[in-house]
Amino acid sequence: MPATTPCSVVEIPGNLSNENWSRMLRETGFDVYQPTLWLAEGFLHYLTEQQIALLFNRIRQLSLSKQTSIAFDLVSSRFQSTMRRAVAHDIFQFALDHENDVHRIFSGLGCYDIECTSFQELGAMYGRKISRDRSFVVEAKMHPANT
Repeated sequence: MPATTPCSVVEIPGNLSNENWSRMLRETGFDVYQPTLWLAEGFLHYLTEQQIALLFNRIRQLSLSKQTSIAFDLVSSRFQSTMRRAVAHDIFQFALDHENDVHRIFSGLGCYDIECTSFQELGAMYGRKISRDRSFVVEAKMHPANT
């Protein structure tokens, strides 16, 4: 992502499965017209595809600037299967194995200029070998909800 001017970071505890978090965000002074970077790290695999669509729709409603971006990680079905065997219950709901699936699904959720980087590629950049069990780190721009 390109370098930008200094910004303000405000952490707000909330439950992403209901509307309270977006209301709380606005009540703390969040300006929907300001450029925004959303970070959704480490939790999309716990949501269903329908819940992810609802979340992205809410984010787009809060992101009326044409300079909105999002970054998130996705796990592979292989990692999902490994975790299902290790955990007593089925908590992993969403996984993708192919970059073309990432582009297809997330462009349908208002994302564009989608860049996928595998965990293996990231590891290689830093001289580390990474398991094939995790899929992608994704960076994308987002269309506002009104476009």
